Amino acid sequence: MSQSTDTSTRVSLETFKIPKSSFTAFRLSYAPAYEVGEHAKSVFLGKAPDAWYGGQQYGILSRTLKRAKKKVKSKIRKSKSVVDYSLRQTVPETAWWRNVDEVCEDTESEEGMRLPDINNEPAIPQANLSNRIGGDEESSARESQIEDTTLDFNEYNDRIFNEALAEIDSEVGSIITGETPAARMSARNVSFDVDERECDDQDHLQIPSIETSRALSPSKEHVTSIMAHARSNSTDPFVNKPQSVRFEPSLRDSKHSRISYAAPNPETEERNRELECEYIKAHKKHLKTLKKIGHMAQKSGGKARKGGSRVKSKVAHKILSRFKPGEIVRVDRMLVQISRADEFTSMVHYSEKSTSELRITRRWREYNVVLRKADDSSALLTVQFYDAKRGKRFEEKPDYKIHLLPNVRVGFFSHCDRTISVTQTLDTGARVALINAKYENVAFTWLFIVKGILEGDEEVVFNISFPGIRQQISIPMHPSMIKEITRTSPHLEIDTLDYGYHISQGVLPNYLRDRIYAKLSHATHFIEEVKEWLAKNPEPWFCYKLYDRVEWVPRDSKSFLIMHKLWHKSHSLNIRQASRPPLSIEDHHGTVWGKPYPIEGFLGRATNTSGNEVSNFRVFYKISYFYTVENILFLSKMFNAIPPSPTNGLRDPDEEDAMLPEFFIKDPYEVDKHGHIPWLNSPDFTNRDKHTVDELERKIVQIVRADAMIDLLQVKHIKSHSYKKLFKEQLYFHCMFWHSSPRILDDENIIDCALELELQNDSRFILMAPSRACRDEWLRRLNELVAYYKIAEGHRVFLASKNRQRNMETLDFSEYVDSNFVNESHGFETPFSVANDHIFDMSAISMSSCILMSGYLYQKHKKHANFAAFYVVLCPGHLILFSIAKRSKATGAIKVTPCYEHHITIPISECFVYSGNQTAFDLVESDNGSQEKHSGRNHLPRIYPDGWKSCEEESQLCFTLWFGKKRKLRHQLEVANNPTLISMVRLLGITGKSMVFMTRSRVLREAWVTKLLKEITRFSGIS
Repeated sequence: MSQSTDTSTRVSLETFKIPKSSFTAFRLSYAPAYEVGEHAKSVFLGKAPDAWYGGQQYGILSRTLKRAKKKVKSKIRKSKSVVDYSLRQTVPETAWWRNVDEVCEDTESEEGMRLPDINNEPAIPQANLSNRIGGDEESSARESQIEDTTLDFNEYNDRIFNEALAEIDSEVGSIITGETPAARMSARNVSFDVDERECDDQDHLQIPSIETSRALSPSKEHVTSIMAHARSNSTDPFVNKPQSVRFEPSLRDSKHSRISYAAPNPETEERNRELECEYIKAHKKHLKTLKKIGHMAQKSGGKARKGGSRVKSKVAHKILSRFKPGEIVRVDRMLVQISRADEFTSMVHYSEKSTSELRITRRWREYNVVLRKADDSSALLTVQFYDAKRGKRFEEKPDYKIHLLPNVRVGFFSHCDRTISVTQTLDTGARVALINAKYENVAFTWLFIVKGILEGDEEVVFNISFPGIRQQISIPMHPSMIKEITRTSPHLEIDTLDYGYHISQGVLPNYLRDRIYAKLSHATHFIEEVKEWLAKNPEPWFCYKLYDRVEWVPRDSKSFLIMHKLWHKSHSLNIRQASRPPLSIEDHHGTVWGKPYPIEGFLGRATNTSGNEVSNFRVFYKISYFYTVENILFLSKMFNAIPPSPTNGLRDPDEEDAMLPEFFIKDPYEVDKHGHIPWLNSPDFTNRDKHTVDELERKIVQIVRADAMIDLLQVKHIKSHSYKKLFKEQLYFHCMFWHSSPRILDDENIIDCALELELQNDSRFILMAPSRACRDEWLRRLNELVAYYKIAEGHRVFLASKNRQRNMETLDFSEYVDSNFVNESHGFETPFSVANDHIFDMSAISMSSCILMSGYLYQKHKKHANFAAFYVVLCPGHLILFSIAKRSKATGAIKVTPCYEHHITIPISECFVYSGNQTAFDLVESDNGSQEKHSGRNHLPRIYPDGWKSCEEESQLCFTLWFGKKRKLRHQLEVANNPTLISMVRLLGITGKSMVFMTRSRVLREAWVTKLLKEITRFSGIS
């Protein structure tokens, strides 16, 4: 919203509120209105064929057509239910803070598989959860009807966590640290209101470099020296971060400060001697204190060490205080792998960076992971693992358990897929439990609670960096912020500006932004780079950076706080311009290309998906529905089509039989020239918002039901095709099905309607529009789409290669180190690296398009199978695979085809995702050194046509989807959503429990995993 940066546009004309639970509020939270409107538009081209309406002119065929149409509608409704649930979970009410009884009432009606015997319990549990879950016969009978392999305890867990957080008041001092602001001598005890305190010109402004006189951009020699020092001395990957040098504070005393600052006096020899004596006295006193502490620890006989496991987090203390010894604190469905590391001696948890080899003792398996309050004096919690098939019988002996003793370390094994590592040090080596939560918000909350018990809390300080100018601001968190975070409103407040809107992004982001702008506005007179940064970043957003990966912060303040508590050491907190899918792009000639609107409509096919005009000894002709999404042209059966409504209102049930216009632009938001949505503040808001959801849902269902697709990046030419080259039968059927009359064969405006797509593999695909004028419009718009997305793809690869080269030069990395950064990093690289924010954009959390990710991947469904190439599309609720090769049944040779046919659709709501080093056990050990001696022996390509080179180890390219049980227990055959064995195999198309995917680079693997996790988390039912 560059237009909104002027001072005139910042004057609020009107303020109003809309429900946060609306889809429009969700979209406007992440993008300005004009971008939301542009991404939602689509163009319908051409008329619908008469055969689609099924008129009486078809005689006996009219009933057949209507019956086929009705049958297809029922199939579409089944696909629509999954998509609809995903979209509904995108915009829940603020479930973090809602009363759980209201949540359960909602979700029971929507999903029908929650746990009423848990959800309807009082807020404070008074008995063992195992008794409440399945203790009596009545509840057992009830659970036999609702129990399945996907028991969900998320709402119960979330309620306990939120109530504990909300009970903490400001009188306990700092909410997170347990300290009062007065006890902190390293910072002023100031008010955090900008109006009450004038910001100093250089207050809290830091430059993360060793010398303040250095340039803002670090030289290669400078970073190399830091790297050499880190490699020689570092044992902890996060110790050797670049030093931060704070500017001298202002000499003016704040009116709220308890510390007064004296004016500088010249140094004297006498004063130096006094300071030296004071230092010697202080040093001696310090040594005496240490000696006393040593004697006390020796006499305690280890009692102090045992006491170290006491609760050190206020939130964890509030949670545990609600339970008695032996009671269940939390239950989560997770994927668990138990391993042993015989040579592991580190004092930190086992992670991807650890070099000790793991020996698996229990392979990946679904467990109900129970956190139970322990009655042992040396531990506060016990982690118990119950087989998922045992249901809710948690009073029995667990399959495995770990006492959270002082020798246990927890943390993220992988920051990318959120796998948690619970490491228990032994006399020799360590025992490692890798826990993979299906939903990333569950992983964050679970780890936040456990770390709060095992480790001491640190003061919450947000060290915020500014990419491009290498500045840093430190902002301590004020105790009152927790209470503000818990006070969420069900409405989103919107300020109308001259152009567009101003929308509050949340309590915590707004708090940090106010502090940042207050400090930067007083620093602009001596730092020119700050002025430039403010001008280039009109819409900044918070994100966490780890080397070249960016994790954008969601709008929920509580999630932001938990992420910061867990990531503030390993990641760099940045504020940078929000990266969203662009609406225009500039080519290398300087020409700006606007993003074309997607197009859709009915077209006849003169060739089948193999590119042949004759199929089974007959001339081929078929009407299909075509629609473009990003760089993909999908096609589906005629009766699978769901054309858009020509009106921007709710589609009437009888409207499907109404005649569609030959051309119209579908614009559900109707954004005007001032960047405003006319119906946003109107009584009809609810209906119009529902229509926007229905429109997005319509597009997604069409993708799920697609029969084939064409990659527009592989199209060489699109041109008109002479009707004289067509078969007479094709022209006859064309006139009959489109115009209900074969008598117009002499009208060239009707029969001169063909266009031809020629692909890079020299295959052809011939289409027939309803008329010449419609053909020309399809021709023009398809050429625009091909040109735009080829430029966009080239631009994306160029930026990725450029950023990779910059990181390699700045950090003195080789291609191998950059490609395998997870295994080669030392912990100091992140502040100096350049992020790929164009790849890791905000589309994962903002749902700006109905395709979240797409591209070419290699896939195998079991360990000893071969990888096969597929084109993979990720859309809300589904992962769709299209075969890119068709083989001859006689010879096995690959056929040249223009289309990629549908192979399999995977519902991802019940999938687990893990990636990187964890996938090494899903791969066959194939690299025995011969690949280095014989080039070109790699199983998959390492050099690609666009110039990208892959140096990654195979495990760094892979991620795995783990399905678990695909059907429920046999005594629940009548339960809804419990497919039969045949339906189960047809649904997934595989018999194994996992599918391994291989990308062409580490960066793309991380992008796929990030977006998959975001989409799976939408099904968690909590924000």
